[in-house]
Amino acid sequence: MKPLKILISILILVVIFIFIIAALLPSHFRIERSVRIEKPVDDTFYFIVDLTQRPRWDPWLEKDPKARSEIGGSRQGIGAVWRWEGETLGKGRLEIQDAKENEYIQNVLIFESPRPDTAAVIWKFRADGAGTEVTWIMEGRLGFPVGRLKGLFMNRFIGSDFDKGLANLKRELESGR
Repeated sequence: MKPLKILISILILVVIFIFIIAALLPSHFRIERSVRIEKPVDDTFYFIVDLTQRPRWDPWLEKDPKARSEIGGSRQGIGAVWRWEGETLGKGRLEIQDAKENEYIQNVLIFESPRPDTAAVIWKFRADGAGTEVTWIMEGRLGFPVGRLKGLFMNRFIGSDFDKGLANLKRELESGR
């Protein structure tokens, strides 16, 4: 009986330790990546704000090639919505909420399944000579305690997808296809 009490006590201490660590971790996350694209800022801005172009560069669609996606509302600008559903991607949508030509695009990202969640996605554009400095940002809240623990790894995992997406975007824009 004594070994069982010791085991239960250890498990309780581990759970308490995990909750304490989670309480000390940030409640928000921010992932940010940038790339320089050898295209004028207006070409770059209009390519990204046009949601029909997204399948050409989106890193997550590469991971789930059988996923279905569609554009709702207009294809670009405020109110444009890109919806997807796939085995790997789950189900969700991205909606353009605000945009200022050649400066920024603000989106809301809504995951419907497998786990409901939301995040803000922001694109920033800065003319850089004949090219454009493009910054892709995702921000959101981290639930307690599991979300905060996952937050320790988000920048590494989602950041690598951002890197891939920006490389795809650069290739598509600079190839002139």
